[in-house]
Amino acid sequence: MKIFTFRLGNDAFGIEAKYVYRVLDDVRITPVCLMPPFYLGLLYYRGELFNVVDLGILLDRNMSFREGRRLMVIRWGDRKLAISPGIIQGLIWIDDSTQQDALVSEEGGIVHLITPEQIWEKIGRHLKRPQNDRSHTVAAERNG
Repeated sequence: MKIFTFRLGNDAFGIEAKYVYRVLDDVRITPVCLMPPFYLGLLYYRGELFNVVDLGILLDRNMSFREGRRLMVIRWGDRKLAISPGIIQGLIWIDDSTQQDALVSEEGGIVHLITPEQIWEKIGRHLKRPQNDRSHTVAAERNG
């Protein structure tokens, strides 16, 4: 199986290459107001809209890859997403029978495997978290 690898800071990540639809340079992302910090906006590409997320923020790496980076467009099932993956490294080949969350690359480094479904679930967990929600405070101040 082919694994598409990229770096977020000091950590290497990989996603199965069959999910990578395109890698894009110099694209225009349209910002969307009132979204969480990991959400960069919308990408219109070849007649389709893609939500764009910053993996550095989404995976709690305390870093952002908003400017001057490539986007990786991924597809799985009927879902699609554009991600800002940090520094793209390339492809590695592994044995298809490997069912691990991490593997050792040829260079000896650890590559953390991530699936599109895990990214999607992480987005869902972030959206359920209160994002500086002051609505309860404002309501209490009005009633107080």
